[in-house]
Amino acid sequence: MTSARRWRSTLAVACFLFIGLQALAQSPAPADCPPQASMPTAEERAKLSEQARDRGFLWR
Repeated sequence: MTSARRWRSTLAVACFLFIGLQALAQSPAPADCPPQASMPTAEERAKLSEQARDRGFLWR
């Protein structure tokens, strides 16, 4: 590749990345995040365990 082609391709990639980063910076952030996942309580685990046994699933 000649140095002129290399320069043009480098410039094109730099412009593409610059425009892409500007578009990402202007996109609005979500207003609220989904709730954090939480571990089930002991009662919920016992209930899920009973339901799994009732359906014949292997529960470990």
